[in-house]
Amino acid sequence: MSLKYIPVQAFNINIDRVVEDLKDHGVVVLVTARTHAIQIAAQASGQLGIDVDDEEGAFLQHLSFEVDDRGWEDCLMYSESADYQPDELHKITIHAIRDWIAGGEKDYHVCKTRT
Repeated sequence: MSLKYIPVQAFNINIDRVVEDLKDHGVVVLVTARTHAIQIAAQASGQLGIDVDDEEGAFLQHLSFEVDDRGWEDCLMYSESADYQPDELHKITIHAIRDWIAGGEKDYHVCKTRT
């Protein structure tokens, strides 16, 4: 097991910071409407230079998970920096959201977790 840092971005989400966090940590949890998360994923893919037609190249995975009684939260994983299975991402997302809540629900929060 190793210590991982999972950024959580909420409210005023900065696309440049999303891209930087994806490069550095491989995963970003987004607290926003699903339609906004879809737009952020598309923008991040563009900035990361991801070719959606290249089946063997880097990819950005966008998943939504049910988190406690909050409803659904979104998570992005960049294949060049992280390699998690969906069940692992689900656990990471839940842990990160709980930590974000405990930390005061700020625009930007980094959760430390062991994976």
